[in-house]
Amino acid sequence: MLLLLLVTRVGGGGVAKSTDLDIERIEEKRDMNPSMDAIYIISPQAHIVDCLLADIDRRRYKRCFLVWTSVLDPQLR
Repeated sequence: MLLLLLVTRVGGGGVAKSTDLDIERIEEKRDMNPSMDAIYIISPQAHIVDCLLADIDRRRYKRCFLVWTSVLDPQLR
């Protein structure tokens, strides 16, 4: 499944100046982006969960938000 990355650059006075959007596959090698927030849109498959946990352990992104495409199997939690 896909990983959707979203970062907002803040301009003067706390007003958003611009927003950049990048879409990456979670299974592929990706750069570290500790200044970006990530929105994961992911399927609950074992290898996808492993990729997600690796991203969290490495602190690949500043914050992450999860959207599952279906219910996560209790064995994968």
